[in-house]
Amino acid sequence: MAFIPKITACTLNCCQLLKVRDVTMAYDVVLNATGWGNPNIEHTDVASAILTVELPNGTILTEDVTAIISAAQTDPVDLHIFSPTGTIFPDGIYNIAYVIIDNNGDTYTTNIYTAIDCTVACCVDKMFAQLPNKMCDTCNYTEFLNNALQAEALLRAYRCASSCGDTTKANGILEALQTICNWADCNCSS
Repeated sequence: MAFIPKITACTLNCCQLLKVRDVTMAYDVVLNATGWGNPNIEHTDVASAILTVELPNGTILTEDVTAIISAAQTDPVDLHIFSPTGTIFPDGIYNIAYVIIDNNGDTYTTNIYTAIDCTVACCVDKMFAQLPNKMCDTCNYTEFLNNALQAEALLRAYRCASSCGDTTKANGILEALQTICNWADCNCSS
């Protein structure tokens, strides 16, 4: 098999940062035939390595990670930590591309989609945190509980749809969830 780069992404500090890692790992004939090393390319064979992150609004962040990956001695390798243009990365599906060109001019590409849901997850948490107060409040507790349960179900559905790669469905679910959160006024946008 040929070399196939692999990456992961995760948010840090409540969606204030987005960390991307190369998790390709070393070649192993049985366990990882697409990994780094003989007979595939070595870290030192990398002529160019570029990360791009497409945000839900279409903005593209680009980072040249050639020096990091070509000098890597161990796996996995932290490639870059991106910062948002605002205070946090907005909820939505992010397309992350990793393009490596080796010294022979061969190109190796991988794309992943990662879902960010910090704002809507905060909203759902706050809805459930308010439940004890709503039991004695003048509002309809059952209606509030049903809204909280619906929001939690939508959050789970959003995560499932995005992890299955169904970005169209995930975006539709996220819109419904954001509508509930805007109505519930959870103050989770900062």
